[in-house]
Amino acid sequence: MMMQGIMQRRQIGELQVRLRRVVRTAVVAVAITSVTITVGSQAASAAVVQTLAASVTGSGSVTVTWDQPTGANANDYSYTLYFRAGSVGGYTTRQIAAGTESTVLSGLTGGQSHEIRVTATPTSGSDAGREGCNIGGGACTAFLSSASTSVTAATTPTAPTITSVTAGNGQISVDFSPGATNGSEVSQYTASCGGVNATGTSSPVVVSALTNGIARSCTVTTGSNVGDSSASAASESVTPSTTPDAMDAPTVSGGNTSVSLTWTAVSATASIGGADPSVVDDGGSVITGYTVRLVLASDSSEVTTASALAGATTATVSGLTNGTAYKAQIRAANANGVGTYSSASAEFTPSAVVGTPSLAMQTQPGAALTGVALSGGARPVVNVGTAGVQVAAEVVSGASVSGTTAVTSDGSGLATFSNLIVTRGSTGAVQLRFTATGYNSVTSSAFTVTVSGGGTPGGGSVTTTTTTLPRAGSTPTTVPRARTTTTTIPRAGSATTVPQTATITVPRRLGIEVASLPQPTSRVAADATVALRARTLTVLVAPPVTTRIQTVTRYVITLRPVGGGRSVTRAVSVKRSKLVSQSFTNLKGGYRISVSAINKRGKVVGTWRTPRINVK
Repeated sequence: MMMQGIMQRRQIGELQVRLRRVVRTAVVAVAITSVTITVGSQAASAAVVQTLAASVTGSGSVTVTWDQPTGANANDYSYTLYFRAGSVGGYTTRQIAAGTESTVLSGLTGGQSHEIRVTATPTSGSDAGREGCNIGGGACTAFLSSASTSVTAATTPTAPTITSVTAGNGQISVDFSPGATNGSEVSQYTASCGGVNATGTSSPVVVSALTNGIARSCTVTTGSNVGDSSASAASESVTPSTTPDAMDAPTVSGGNTSVSLTWTAVSATASIGGADPSVVDDGGSVITGYTVRLVLASDSSEVTTASALAGATTATVSGLTNGTAYKAQIRAANANGVGTYSSASAEFTPSAVVGTPSLAMQTQPGAALTGVALSGGARPVVNVGTAGVQVAAEVVSGASVSGTTAVTSDGSGLATFSNLIVTRGSTGAVQLRFTATGYNSVTSSAFTVTVSGGGTPGGGSVTTTTTTLPRAGSTPTTVPRARTTTTTIPRAGSATTVPQTATITVPRRLGIEVASLPQPTSRVAADATVALRARTLTVLVAPPVTTRIQTVTRYVITLRPVGGGRSVTRAVSVKRSKLVSQSFTNLKGGYRISVSAINKRGKVVGTWRTPRINVK
C-alpha cells in the first residue's frame, strides 16, 4: 500500500509539471478544468435510458416512453428529450423531471418523420447534473450514443372532393376523390345526403333508404385513427326517383266504333311530401305522358294502344269494331321509363248511337291501282237512305285519298264515288271510312291497292271482306271474318265459264286476320290470308277449287323480317281440297310474307306478298 501511494503521488507530480508548461494558454486552461481522471477500479458504466419508444396517440400528437438506466432507482436521474423533424437540423429540447418516464409531444406535422433522443442526468453523486453520466461516477455517454427512435406524426386527413352524385331509385351514389391522409390510417368514408348516412372504404359510397322525389345534396368525410376530416364541399342537389306507380283502372264509355276514357292524374311525389303507399305517385320524376291499351275482353290479347299528353285525364280511341267487347288499361311514363299497366277497366262494347241513323255500304270498294281512280264495279257506293246528304271518304290507315272525296246522295239515297283515287307507297290492303253529319259512320271492307309493277289487281275476281287494318307502330288488329271469293274458271274445251266459290274463315284458335294477300288467279289458288295470335303468324291458302285444271303441287312460303335478319322459307305440299296452313311462332317486330305457287314442273306460276305486319 505504501508503494502504491508513492506511485500515485509521483504521477500527480509529473502531471503538475506538464500543466505549468501550458498555463500561458487560457483556452487550454479552460479545457483542463473539465478533465476527469479515473483511477483504477473506480470506473463505472455510462447511463443510457432503456426501451425508448414513440407512438401516435392523436392528431399531431406523439407519446414518448422509456425506462430508467439499468440498475437505477426511481429518482436517480432526470431526463432531457430532444426531437426534430427529419434527420438533419437542430433539436428542440424538453426537460423531464426525475421519476418521470414519459411525455407527450404535440403540434407535430402530420405525415412528417421525427427523430427523438433521450439522455439521462444523475441527480446526485460526483457527476450530479452532468448529462449522460452515471450516478456512480465513471465515463459519460456521448450524445450520439444516447437512446434514439423515430416516429411519423399523423393529423386528421384532408377533406375529400366530391366529383359526381347520381340519383337512383331511393338512393344516391356519391363519387369522390380522397384527400391527403397526413400520416393517418384511413378507416372509412362517410357520405351524408340530407341527414341520411352511409359508409364505405372507397369511392363511390351509395346512400340508400332515401325518399323518392325529395332533392338532396351530399357531403363526404374521412375517418382515421386520429379523427375525422372536415366535411367536403356540398354536392349539387339531385332527386332520387323511379318509374311511376301502377295507376287505377280508367273509366270507360263505349261509343260508335270508339271508346271514351277518363282517369285520375298521377300525383307528384314532392307535392305529397314523399312516397305514400296509399297514393299513386310519379315515382319522384315528372310525368311525360300516358299510354292507353285496349284488349279483347275474351282473351286479353292486345288490340291497339294510344298515347296521351302528360296533363291529359281523358282520351278517345276510334277504329274499334261495334259489337266486340273490349277492356282498357293505362300506364304513366317519366324520364325513368314506363310504369306497369293498371288493372283492366270494366268491359265495354262499342255500338252505333241509338236513335241516330247509320250509313251502310251499298257496294264495297274493289281492288285498284295506286293513284288510279276506282272505276266500274270497284267504285264504293254508300247507302244514306236520304237524298241530299253529303258523304265524305277517308282512309283508315296506310294510304291517302284524293280526287272526289265528298259526294252528295242522289234521289235514291245513294252516294256513288266515281272519281275516288287511293294512293299507297307499296302494294297492300286499304280500308275506307265514310262519314256524314248526323249519321253513324261506316267502314268498308279491305281491298288491295297495287303499286305499278306489282301485277293487275283483282286477278279477275271480286273480294268481299270485313277487316280492321293495323295502325302504324302498333300491333295489327283485325276482326275474324268470312271472305267470299268468286272466281271464273274456264271449262275444258270451251269458252263458257262456271262460277266457283271458295271461302277461308279464320278459326278463332288462329286469332284474327291481319293481312289479305292480293287476290290470286284461279289456276293457282282460290284464296289466301294471314292470321295473328299470341306472336304467331299463320298463312292460310285455299288451293284451286277444281282438280280438272289444277297444276299447283306445292306452295313456298317465306317470312322476311323488316330491316334485315334471317328469312324462314318453308315448302308445303298441296293436297286436293285441303286448306294449306303454315305457322311461324315466337315473333316480334315487323315482317313481310310471300307465297309462291309451284307447278308439277317446278315452275313458279304465281307469287303474292303481304304489306308489313307488326307483331308485338
